[in-house]
Amino acid sequence: MKIPFLFSCAIVAGHFALAEPVPENDPLTPPRIITGTRDWRMRDGSIKRLRFINFTNNGKSAEILEPRNRSVVSLLKFAEEEQEVFKALKDGSLKLVTTPDLCMEPNFPNGKLKWEEGILHYCGALRIWENTNGKHIKARLICLTDMDVSLLMAGDTVGRVRLDSLSPADLAYLERIKGGAEPLYADRKMWPHIGWGDADHRIMLEITGEHAAALADKGSDFENALASVLQHVASKLEPNQWEFDSFVEDNFFELNRPGSGDQKKCVFLYTARFVIDKSVKEKAREYWPLTVNPKSWTAPPGLMIYVWADGEIAKVIRHNSFK
Repeated sequence: MKIPFLFSCAIVAGHFALAEPVPENDPLTPPRIITGTRDWRMRDGSIKRLRFINFTNNGKSAEILEPRNRSVVSLLKFAEEEQEVFKALKDGSLKLVTTPDLCMEPNFPNGKLKWEEGILHYCGALRIWENTNGKHIKARLICLTDMDVSLLMAGDTVGRVRLDSLSPADLAYLERIKGGAEPLYADRKMWPHIGWGDADHRIMLEITGEHAAALADKGSDFENALASVLQHVASKLEPNQWEFDSFVEDNFFELNRPGSGDQKKCVFLYTARFVIDKSVKEKAREYWPLTVNPKSWTAPPGLMIYVWADGEIAKVIRHNSFK
């Protein structure tokens, strides 16, 4: 698939250039902030795309994230020039990004996202990006490294673009994201792998960044969420037209991505299942068009309602309607 706006699916092979170290006695010069994800040079001459997470073993080793592998390696395995990076991180002239939930994976996929992966994606607001040639595209930030950025475009397509091909305004936006000055998820959308299995009934859930942050701060509320969804169905159908089946925890917030500090998880979404009378199946489909089972369903009609931990019924959209 050809991706517009010079978005290449190839991994950039360039090397991250370290700026001059900031003097420790210069309080007016802020430290540079990096993600730690890029192509790192190793002492044996190889180049590995990985993410530096933190120091371990009294600063003698590094916890790293490689594609499909997380491990601890000695700093001596890195090339001599990388030792300067470690020195800068230790003396504070370089700092790692601490923005919660910012994806900095070294192997984030390019091209058409595979629905089967069932990944819960976090992404920034829809905005217009510009490259150095003046071309524009609407997309969302979905992964950031020290070399490139992955953007989610229409049709669930991800394109990776080098930072040096972005406009100054885009680079400034990314710096604000890294420094925490720009809300990352102003209109975040997330979609777990949910639905009835039929391609036409795979759905996404939509949530704003402000709502997501509030859920993370408050934590889960099982009783309130259950009461809310029961009241919601009861307001649409008569008591003899439905029967409550189950109410389960569906997904969790990981408040800090791996390596960004203490990890805390809390439930943020529940799934309520109901059995409904055949006589009201079409009526229920009018109220909940994407969460009543398909017409091909041979078992008693079923209904799924998704509810956030604070009791708000989740907005449901088709999985291929991300715009």
